[in-house]
Amino acid sequence: MKRVMIYNYDSFDNFYINAKEKCLKDGEGIPAFSTELPPPNDIPDGFIAVFNTKKNQWEIVKDEFWHVSIEEINYYTGSDTHGIPMLPTLKINQFPNFKCIPQLFNSGRFSMYFISRIDTINEITKQIYAEHYRFQNSTNGITTTEPTKYKNNIEFVVYLIRKSIDELITLTYCLLYYEEMLSTKKLKITSIGDLLDSRNDKITKLIKDYINYDTHSEFLEIINSIHNSMKHDIFSSETVTIFGESYPTIITLQANWGNLNKIKYHNHSYGQIILGFSNFLLDLFANSIKEPEN
Repeated sequence: MKRVMIYNYDSFDNFYINAKEKCLKDGEGIPAFSTELPPPNDIPDGFIAVFNTKKNQWEIVKDEFWHVSIEEINYYTGSDTHGIPMLPTLKINQFPNFKCIPQLFNSGRFSMYFISRIDTINEITKQIYAEHYRFQNSTNGITTTEPTKYKNNIEFVVYLIRKSIDELITLTYCLLYYEEMLSTKKLKITSIGDLLDSRNDKITKLIKDYINYDTHSEFLEIINSIHNSMKHDIFSSETVTIFGESYPTIITLQANWGNLNKIKYHNHSYGQIILGFSNFLLDLFANSIKEPEN
């Protein structure tokens, strides 16, 4: 095992990107599109170092390349994660008196289903941490399919978290506007996205108050953004083999409205996302949602 400094360059245009220290096992070569030769130090403004692979040397050329602007986003609850984070164990008697919807929805059945989903997230979380540990400590290497399965588990958990929150928001609307919902046969609020809408009408404001939105706004906006990125963007394959050094991470590349010039690089601790959701659930079931007064 030896430590080397490698200098990465763009896979298409070969311009210099960054320098990183890397540990190489005996007989292991440096990654593709990198070199151990450092680029020149003094580069005039408006110019950039480009690696000439045929001559095996850096050259200074005028910088007329397309550069993507990348904004890294990290979520932190304010509390560190210790060990494997688990969501709280919920019981049916903790659920608010969510209303049934005639012919369509049984609130008791929902409660049991929701509890089972939380248990599923906890089980998958254990698997994710076990796989991450194995990836980081394996002496035999990993197969090409294992990172994809690992990534799929993370994406599935993000989906389950987002789905759970959307359902709780929808049921809060039903709880507060039950008679109106029965009369109109419409659900006016069904997701985090509806609460992020710039319209600050009476219904949205009341639901935000009941779920203590302001306390959890950063988490809700982050999980909404991560989910939308996984759902709509095509870059998941670019992050399959990127693992957190010390703990599992949730990584996505997001192009808002398809704008490839500005990319959001979501790089979150998996444990912090679980902790953020746990805080939301504990607050919601303990304090926030309650039967509206007549």
